[in-house]
Amino acid sequence: EQALSDLNGIVAQHSPNRPLGYSLGDEISYGCLVYPMDLDVDARAMRKYRQWLPKRYGTIEKLNETWGTAYKTFDEVELWDVEKTRLRALKAGPDKYNFAPWNDHLEFNDELFAAELKRLVDYLHDLDPWTPVGIGGAQVPAAFGGYDWSRLATTFDWMEPYDSMDAKDIIAFLSNETPSTNISIVSLSQDRSLEKALAYLGYRMAQGDNGALIWSSSMLFDSKLEPQFSVDAGIFRK
Repeated sequence: EQALSDLNGIVAQHSPNRPLGYSLGDEISYGCLVYPMDLDVDARAMRKYRQWLPKRYGTIEKLNETWGTAYKTFDEVELWDVEKTRLRALKAGPDKYNFAPWNDHLEFNDELFAAELKRLVDYLHDLDPWTPVGIGGAQVPAAFGGYDWSRLATTFDWMEPYDSMDAKDIIAFLSNETPSTNISIVSLSQDRSLEKALAYLGYRMAQGDNGALIWSSSMLFDSKLEPQFSVDAGIFRK
């Protein structure tokens, strides 16, 4: 419940100033971006997982048949991560691959991640119904990290997904929103001039994006150079 307490404080502080939007975070995931980190043995997660599996399979016999395992009860079921799945596959050979335990583990993670984000979005909407809620640095569709966009595409009021692996087009298709909830990120750095940034923004707007997040970082250029990237907001509005 720490997240809800934090949101209460954020809304109390900023809502009087009519913010353009709230962000639930940048490059969020249930692991580290979409890197292959997929193991969670926290007691609460295990309890939820063992409650989730009977809804999917009904009986432990059906789970064992699908997984190729010999558990006696759902309380014995373990989480199958990449390494455990890989080692079994190596022993079994290509004609006997069985990725069902790993697939269920990832699907459970995706479902839990999406449900928690939806809970936070709904909570913010209750606190401040007039301000849109979204995320920045949204990742490409992947097996890891929680980015099953079929679950996430309709959750947010705005999203700034990375423009890679057709992520923006996939999100636009799945969300079926008009106007689009996609927004662009416009990066300003030593090797990316304002002209290039505006050209990219124009391209993305033509593709259906409906806003922009202007971003720069001292990691990319010396802070002494920042004044030359100060731009009249009217240029971006136009």
